[in-house]
Amino acid sequence: GFGYDFHLKQTEVTNQEYRNFVNYVIDSIFLQSLADEFPDQFYENEKRAKLRWPKSINNLKTYDLYREYWDTLQLKEDPERFYARKQIDVSKLNYRYIDRNSGKEIEINIYPDTCSWIKDMRYSWVEPMRHMYFWHPVYDAYPVVGVSYNQAKAFINWLNQYEIKSLEKAGLTYEISLPKHEEVEYAICALQFNSIKDYKGNPEEEEFNMNRDLSTAFDLELINNPWFSSIDENDSAYILNRKKTLILNQLNPYSVNQSSLIRDGSLHTIITSFNNKQFPFISSVDNQLLHLSDNVSEWLDHDYSDYKSFIQTKIEALKMSKFPEVSALGDDMELRTKSFEDNYPLIMGANWINEQHNLTYNVPLQGIYNKTFLHPDSSHSTVGFRYVIRILSHQSDSSIKSSPDRTWIRKLKPFNIFDELKLYGFELQNDSFSLYKGFNDTLIFINKKKKEEVEQPVGSVLNGIYYREHYPIMSNKHESALRYGFPKLHERLKNTNGEFNYVYTNIPGYSKKIFVKYHIVFTNDWTVNLIVVN
Repeated sequence: GFGYDFHLKQTEVTNQEYRNFVNYVIDSIFLQSLADEFPDQFYENEKRAKLRWPKSINNLKTYDLYREYWDTLQLKEDPERFYARKQIDVSKLNYRYIDRNSGKEIEINIYPDTCSWIKDMRYSWVEPMRHMYFWHPVYDAYPVVGVSYNQAKAFINWLNQYEIKSLEKAGLTYEISLPKHEEVEYAICALQFNSIKDYKGNPEEEEFNMNRDLSTAFDLELINNPWFSSIDENDSAYILNRKKTLILNQLNPYSVNQSSLIRDGSLHTIITSFNNKQFPFISSVDNQLLHLSDNVSEWLDHDYSDYKSFIQTKIEALKMSKFPEVSALGDDMELRTKSFEDNYPLIMGANWINEQHNLTYNVPLQGIYNKTFLHPDSSHSTVGFRYVIRILSHQSDSSIKSSPDRTWIRKLKPFNIFDELKLYGFELQNDSFSLYKGFNDTLIFINKKKKEEVEQPVGSVLNGIYYREHYPIMSNKHESALRYGFPKLHERLKNTNGEFNYVYTNIPGYSKKIFVKYHIVFTNDWTVNLIVVN
């Protein structure tokens, strides 16, 4: 229903991934200083609009100016600093880019707020996390935190500057962005439907209704979880919070369990890639989407204005209840949402402070759909992000140029599998394609020369019995036939699309802007099928 394919990142963006962005900004600052001193060597042209990057940043270190600027960028040595490390002055790490919607140039400091650990955890000693979490290699595969919505958008802009080789080779038009709420929801429903086979009635409709977002609480906790504000069961705040939870348990479709900081096996964030033996209480969606309901909450590409009317209606409905406890929930939601401005982005998914591990239809829906809204410059140790890659091959050149949201989309050259197969002697059989009839689900190609070669009686005779020579037995039969029978074609497909059995191509005789997705399968040594992927 989206009109395009999209691929959610399996895990959150990690410290190491975000640190690559920070290192790029550091190197670009050095390069800019050299370009100001030696413009002929470090600008692409006379207009001085683009820097010329060396093959290796180490080449820059041969310049004295580089070393001088390095000294000015670093903080002065301080024996009282953690391990007496000589650190960069992160306040100078600013990234400039053109906003794709407004067309305005934006300059933003991109270094994560490492002090967010202290601000968010008033009841715990987290100084080691504040000092070490982002830079120490042991946390490389942990989700980056302390990053605001605006910093996440800057990272996405930087990421769009680099080609994704598999998509480039496939000849696709694509964009990278923060996910939309409906993309996350659709992915959850689709993955769960693929993993469950036995349904009665309309399985697709039933599956969607089982897993879609029905949560309307908007009470995601990002700091100082009220469950830990007091350990005295007679404390009024504890009693009030417990009472509120029991009422929400009746109103919401997902059960609400008492929070725990250690049920997932860790007192803070955990590594983004995991197995069930390491963290038995962590749940995924069909083992493909990880940490949507735990670890860190995530920035999404929606703001409060998209939900405002719905939330106001929900508040009024709760306040009109004849039950005082339910009416009080309406008052509580109204008070909470008064701090939300129209431009506050959506944050969704439970986190390590607000852990919610209950499963609904074997999916942690309670944690996934928990939500709140936050100022776009805010940052917390409980909030990170992931990105989505949208495949937009169907768009024409005119639609790309006319859309302000598509100015950064990369237009790529198509790859035509039909021409490639013809080049290596394959012919389309049985009228499986016609310019008048269109194309069927499977297109059959036969290499007659290879067929005759294979069927010739070659081999050896032993004791009057003929032994045929076969290709080596491989785990992937059709890949074996292609690799040993047509090594050049195999290499061509590998270099073009990464995996030879997953091909995007424009249809012969049609517009170059029309693409179809195929799987390529060898059924024997001389026959190949192109199977249309709907």
